[in-house]
Amino acid sequence: MLGTRLLAYVTGTVNQELLLRNEYLTAENRILRGQIKGRLLLSEGEKGTLAEIAHRLPRMVLEDVAATAKPDTILQYAVQVIQQQPRMVLEDVAATAKPDTILQYAVQVIQQHVS
Repeated sequence: MLGTRLLAYVTGTVNQELLLRNEYLTAENRILRGQIKGRLLLSEGEKGTLAEIAHRLPRMVLEDVAATAKPDTILQYAVQVIQQQPRMVLEDVAATAKPDTILQYAVQVIQQHVS
């Protein structure tokens, strides 16, 4: 019973700290956004990073925290990243595999996306 209470206390403390961190970062982002005039130009890597996180967030949370781009734009990045993943994996295989292996892998990827 004591272990359960201790675990609940520690979990609550960690959750509270995460909530405070998120609140601070959200406020800081809003302040910085207010100081920036014009649009930010993001690299493909930066877009990918935002996209990977954004597609895991609920829409309402994304609308609250998105500072560098509108939520719709960030979600479009996510779609682009997802569409590029099979090609990126195929390029990785192509760099290290024999031609027969590449062909087998390409056929497997195509069959997965067709069915």
